[in-house]
Formats: sequence, C-alpha cells, structure tokens
Amino acid sequence: MTLVKNPNYFEAGLPKSDQVIFRVIPEEASLYAGVRSGNLDLATINDGATIRQAKADKNVVVMSKPGMNVRVFSFNNQKKPFDDIRVRQAVALALNRSEILTMAEYGMGATTGPIPISAKVWAIPPDQLPLGKTDYAKAKQLLADAGYPNGFAFDIVCSSTYEGGLAVAQVIQNQLKNIGLTANLDVVEWGNYIDRWAKRDFATMVELRGGSSEPDRFLYRSLHSTGGVNNFMFKDAETDALLELGREQTDPAQRKATYDKVQVVLSEKAPLVFLYSPNENQVTSPYVEGFKQIGNGSLYYVTHAQVIK
Repeated sequence: MTLVKNPNYFEAGLPKSDQVIFRVIPEEASLYAGVRSGNLDLATINDGATIRQAKADKNVVVMSKPGMNVRVFSFNNQKKPFDDIRVRQAVALALNRSEILTMAEYGMGATTGPIPISAKVWAIPPDQLPLGKTDYAKAKQLLADAGYPNGFAFDIVCSSTYEGGLAVAQVIQNQLKNIGLTANLDVVEWGNYIDRWAKRDFATMVELRGGSSEPDRFLYRSLHSTGGVNNFMFKDAETDALLELGREQTDPAQRKATYDKVQVVLSEKAPLVFLYSPNENQVTSPYVEGFKQIGNGSLYYVTHAQVIK
C-alpha cells in the first residue's frame, strides 16, 4: 500500500515525506534483514530474539518502550474449578510475572496490573496490588480451602503461531507445578484459537489484549458483565458499578480514585491474571529522522519521518 503526500494536510509542514510504502512481510527475521540491507527504512518487530540481535547491530537503530498491549492468563469464570475465586487467587499467587517476562520476551517489557504500566497517570504497579507477589504457601492453602489439597489438572489453550503465546504457556505450566497443579497445553492453529476464544470454549487461555491509555476504553469492554470482549465470562456487581461510575465522572481526581479501586478489586477477584506489557519495538535505518513511538502500536509519526542520506 502506498500513501502519497497530501498537499492540504491539516498540519503545516507535514507529511515530511512525499510517499510512504507499507509492505506486509510475515517473517520478522526478514523484516530485520530488510532494514539492515537498506530495502526497508522502518519495521515493527515483536520477536524478542530478533530484537536482541538488532540491538547489537550498529547498522540499525532500535526503538523500544513498554506498549499498551497486555499479556494475560485468562480464566473462564463460569467453568469449574475456575468459578471459585479461591482457585483463581491461588493461580495468581503462583505466577511469577517477572520470570514469565524474562523467559517469554527476553525481559523486553514491563510487568503490569489491570491498567498497562505505560499509562503512568492511571497504573498501579502490580507489586502494590493484591496477589501481586508470589506466595506458594498461601496459594496451596487457598487450593485446600477450595477442596483441592492435591491439586488438579486442566488445559491451557494457546496458539502455536501467536507471538509469545506458547512460550508464556510453557512458563506458566512449569510455575504451577509449585502448587501441585498440572497444566496441559492445548496448542491449536490460529483459526481454531480465535474460534475457541469467540465461543468461550476454554478453561484457561493465554491472550494478548489490546490496551489503552484511557482505562474506560480498555477495562469496560473487557470486564464489565456486558462488555463485548468479556470472554472471561466475568460477572461482578461491584466491578460493574465501578466501571460505570468511571465512565460517568469528569473530574480527573475522582476518576483516578475510581480506577485505583477498580485495579484493587480486579486484582483481588482475579477474573484473569494480568502479566506484562511487551515492548513496542521499531527497527529503523540510521538515516530515518523524526519518527516517534506512541506506545499503542500506531505509526502516526511516519508523517513526521523522513529519510536523510
């Protein structure tokens, strides 16, 4: 796809380039090679191994910052045993977010709670929220209280082609052994994964949620009982009331207090476990000037970018 400069663009002096050509290249290693060879000027690359290689390469420039997307471990809150809050809390206490981030993304990102940590105005760090620190003893006690002193087995749905999803599931599988849970990986192709997601046909699932710097936009659709992408099947009157209040309020301080409470409630009731926000990565040639990262994956600032050789 080719975008040509609009002489009547609404911002004076922009776009900087006469045209921008977008190319779809599925292989991330090929994207990196394209920038390195000069066939591409800029590429969005999500693969951690490729980014590590690029960071050591003096022929390219790597731009990287925690994005707005959130990797989560989802429960179907209507399916046993995850309809029991104690089971969900036990799983949350058994997961080491930092280790998952290191193993799955080479540490390229930031652990997070219900609001992406890069939304600095709103986000509370996960270690300051309920269930934010690993505690195997408490997790085992919660399982015993829920009637599972010897643990149980369950499936984690993940896609073999979903960036980082399988790696995350494998780390979770290993971590949950610490509290006696046996997690079997149900690895499916992408189309099947989306179908299972849409039909709520899972007990647990590894997802990458599109976040936002505006908490209402992210949380209402995902966790209100009427939310369009509440595939967690989570229905909670307290959460609904807080999310409704937050979208009605106009005073910034009042909204901040409301969403602080939302983060505490969601962390406590654990309809899912918020893990981390992977970095947004762009690799450019050293001749690209003016491009900026936003954090939500948008390439808006290609309007400001130009190649100067």
